Amino acid sequence: MKTFIIVVTNFNLSTINCHILKNYNAMNITLDAEVPAWEKLWQKPVYEHEFCTLYESKFRHPIDGREGIFLTNDTCDSVQIVAETIEKKFLLVQQFRFGNEKLSLELPAGRMERGEDIIACAERELLEETGYAGQNAKIIGTLYNSPAIQQNRTYVVHVAECRRTSPTNFDEMEELATLIISRDGLINLIKSGKIESCIALSAIAKFLI
Repeated sequence: MKTFIIVVTNFNLSTINCHILKNYNAMNITLDAEVPAWEKLWQKPVYEHEFCTLYESKFRHPIDGREGIFLTNDTCDSVQIVAETIEKKFLLVQQFRFGNEKLSLELPAGRMERGEDIIACAERELLEETGYAGQNAKIIGTLYNSPAIQQNRTYVVHVAECRRTSPTNFDEMEELATLIISRDGLINLIKSGKIESCIALSAIAKFLI
């Protein structure tokens, strides 16, 4: 039996839920301890925005009683779209990101409206950002953007046989360019560090691996 050692640096282990240990055991992966889930004592909003709410939350360790106040960000779920054309090529988009103030090469993606169906959201965002539509859209995985501070999920959706069907329809503050690239070209972009978005890289890995 193979044993894998997981090395964690600069990471708050309170974000790991104890049920993960059972999942690791099923895959013959060994952790050196079982980490319990902390108990939430209270939560209060400290800032509200159209797209997110920031909360202060107090948690207590169930065994040694340590307590701490943590800042979390509650925002909408989102989709990352692995769009594959009829020619088996992939769609990427480039846009300016205000967080790191850089141009970013990513997958088509977007936030889900409240109560919106996941597949419907993926198809809408793909059409709006690239003008492409496809067939047989399906969810191939879920991700947490930043589990240390966020609860929202990102759904990875694969859309096959994509072709351009309409003009793009950007949001007011959006401006994107579309790149069509082969599978080998996509992998080369990843290896060369041209794709820096961790959520896009994780979504691509969900499809490729």
